[in-house]
Amino acid sequence: MMMHKRNEGPQRTCVGCMRRDSQSRMLRIAAQANSLTLDEDRRMPGRGAYLHHNNGCITDFVHRRIRELRSLRRKPSFDERQKLAELIHARLDSSAALK
Repeated sequence: MMMHKRNEGPQRTCVGCMRRDSQSRMLRIAAQANSLTLDEDRRMPGRGAYLHHNNGCITDFVHRRIRELRSLRRKPSFDERQKLAELIHARLDSSAALK
């Protein structure tokens, strides 16, 4: 008899480690105009990608040779990924300080 995991909601693939996980455990990155931004409320229109909160996934996202993020239908530059990572770290640091 197969044991089924309890439904944890929608599954997404992390653009850092490329592993699937529950959407609720990840940050959403949204493509806005010609840049990437952190979608903290997960409500921005348009295409989105997901990234785990941990430093390893964020670093992998920045340094990985990305041909194209299929979920965003574009290829972000290294500088763009670096700026997004700095924004994520700043937001995570400020939210940790509030706890």
